Amino acid sequence: MTDSSSTGAGPPRATGVLIADMCPTDAPLTEGQKKELQAKQVSMFLSNERYIRAHPELRHLISVFVQRALEDRPEDAVAYAGDFFTRDDLYALVKAEREAALTPDAIN
Repeated sequence: MTDSSSTGAGPPRATGVLIADMCPTDAPLTEGQKKELQAKQVSMFLSNERYIRAHPELRHLISVFVQRALEDRPEDAVAYAGDFFTRDDLYALVKAEREAALTPDAIN
């Protein structure tokens, strides 16, 4: 399986590398480079937005994670995230939290 971001096919994908890190720090960007960078950023933003809208379960998953992290305020957020996303009952937890949020009592 190939990464579509390297082949040019399909939408741009996050690679774990910041766009700013790909630019040399000792030389300013030319106008052409700035326009190309801005176009890539807009394209990636739109692609990510379409993906998130097509997968509402991601919104629920992220919402539950953020809610729990803010409640628990862990010292090591990375370890906390690792534990959260690898828990055996993650699907059931997200489903229960989503259903609870949709109850009339939660809305009022």
